[in-house]
Amino acid sequence: STREHDVVIVYINTTGLAEGTYSGDIIINSNGGNGTFTVTFNVSTPSIVYVDDDYNSSTPGWGYDHFASIQESVDAVAVGGTVNVYSGVYNENVDISKTLSLIGESKSTTIINSSSSNAVSISANSVNISGFTIRNATEEGIYVESASNCNISNNIIYGNGGNGILLNLSSNNTIFANVVHNNSYDGILLENSSYNDVIRNNVYWNGIGNNGEGILLMYSNHCNITNNEAYENGEDGIILEPYSSYNNVSDNEVYGNADCGILISGNSNNNTIYNNTAYNNTFDGILIEKSSGNEIIKNSIHNNSQEGIYLLSASNNTIKENFIENNNGYG
Repeated sequence: STREHDVVIVYINTTGLAEGTYSGDIIINSNGGNGTFTVTFNVSTPSIVYVDDDYNSSTPGWGYDHFASIQESVDAVAVGGTVNVYSGVYNENVDISKTLSLIGESKSTTIINSSSSNAVSISANSVNISGFTIRNATEEGIYVESASNCNISNNIIYGNGGNGILLNLSSNNTIFANVVHNNSYDGILLENSSYNDVIRNNVYWNGIGNNGEGILLMYSNHCNITNNEAYENGEDGIILEPYSSYNNVSDNEVYGNADCGILISGNSNNNTIYNNTAYNNTFDGILIEKSSGNEIIKNSIHNNSQEGIYLLSASNNTIKENFIENNNGYG
């Protein structure tokens, strides 16, 4: 004899379910009889998710590993996972509270366009963010608090109402190869944040009219500030003030700033200022004020509107092997 077999396809919407194993009964009524079947299924958190502002509910994987919102993807991805964001304009703020990598397709065309607060807030360790334009926040472009081993690299950060990048109470982080400009206050600010690396950033036109700095360390020690270009900022190019000691400031180019090229002040002691180029600054090339034990070695300092190197109420500092010429004040 011939028996007919019905094929029943069951779709289960797992949106909103936490990771784990679930089971439930499915009741089927048909002309051939009724039946109850128990189904068991697993919900896993994706380790890689994708974001595109063109995705919608018809996109395969929608709500699981494909999203139109960066924040929804950050919430959905597994700890230690990766969020890949395709080019587009994302009108949102992003809050990251777990370890992950947030990777934009292109820093010129993958845009986090904020309109309030911090554009990106990071409060977890080992977060990587790269490949974005981050703009128009009312406060910070990127705000990192109480986090370590984060990497902020290859982003364009501009037009924010506070600082471009702010690290607070954070250590062992790397800020690398970002373009930070036209933020209302400081380009890059490290506050109570030690053992960080600020390397190869291009920092300009920050704090215009607000006495903003290019790169500012406050109460921050043992940091490396190297190979940055800081120019035409509203006050100093690079400043350590106050109580910022044992930092390495080397191989930077600082020019055209509205105050000094490099300023060490407010009991910021035992810093090394090595092989920097400081020129065309409105005041001094390098100013050491109320600080001691600093070494100013092998810097090129020229064409500043006041002194090349100026020590004010500063003692026991070392100045040697610098190239100093054509400053309007003393060498």
